Amino acid sequence: MALSAADFILQRLREFDSSRATPRNGGWHSLLVAPLAVIMQPLRDDIARIERSQSILQVLESAAPDDFDEVVVNYLLSNIRVERKTGFKATTIVRVRFFTAADFIAASGTLTFKTTIGLKFSNTSAINVTTSAMNSQFDGEFFYVDVPAEADLEGDDYNVDAALVNVFENEPAGVADVANTAAITTGVNKETNRQFIARAKLAISVRTLVTAPGISSRITE
Repeated sequence: MALSAADFILQRLREFDSSRATPRNGGWHSLLVAPLAVIMQPLRDDIARIERSQSILQVLESAAPDDFDEVVVNYLLSNIRVERKTGFKATTIVRVRFFTAADFIAASGTLTFKTTIGLKFSNTSAINVTTSAMNSQFDGEFFYVDVPAEADLEGDDYNVDAALVNVFENEPAGVADVANTAAITTGVNKETNRQFIARAKLAISVRTLVTAPGISSRITE
């Protein structure tokens, strides 16, 4: 723990002249130490506050490091040129199958598909399929339209097996069923504060490929 301003001044006086007595009720203390302490203590407090605010330890020593303000953590680690890995929203193709061919029109983001546990996906582009076009899309049982869709949120919670996105919210008439055509693997979680800090510990200012730390840093980037 840092010394108080008064103790710091007394220590420096003793270092300057170890033979000089500096009792707290003496003249030196009343004339020099006490007035200087009044001036210096706020300055030392500000220095300590700034030092703490620029240390990543304030994050690690908090009650919940992953709940710490991400903007602050990003700024701190930008000093060593490390950026947080952002998450990605899962993408997929949802096949909508119809009993009979019909016009199927929808604006981007207006179709909602879900898993049975409520994970939502929305179409990423406008859909405009005519009856004649759908007539050419027949799988031997039903007519179909393939709809590109994206998860509502980023993260790997949306990585699910094929056919699990099987609920069509506000389903139009004539739909037989819906399902994602393949397993979803593109959802990625954003780095938590602790993951980001752990990776930053391996980072170096010069990331050359001629040293083991440099190779490791470039690969994890």
